[in-house]
Amino acid sequence: MSLGQLAKVTHMDPAAAGRQVRQLEEDRLVTRTTSPADARVTLVRVTPKGADVRRRVGTVAGRHMEDVLGAWSAADRTKLAQLLARLVHDLRGVAYRSDTKEAAG
Repeated sequence: MSLGQLAKVTHMDPAAAGRQVRQLEEDRLVTRTTSPADARVTLVRVTPKGADVRRRVGTVAGRHMEDVLGAWSAADRTKLAQLLARLVHDLRGVAYRSDTKEAAG
């Protein structure tokens, strides 16, 4: 995936995404190469080590959520899923407002 596409799908500023990818590259979790089709485009690929780390983190996170939500009723888990979906939708759809004190000063 190109660095620009990665920034877009993660809702990140391209420069911030580049800094994050640089750290992942230093940790040997991803590689960066130049696109053979367009030298201006940087391609990011997950390494085998990165895929393994992602899998292990996902396993731990999934197990933790099972432990936390295991005692919840099906109705409560359904309601949580609905509310989280609504929260994510609204977070993406509402622009940030600047601090009025800072904007006035």
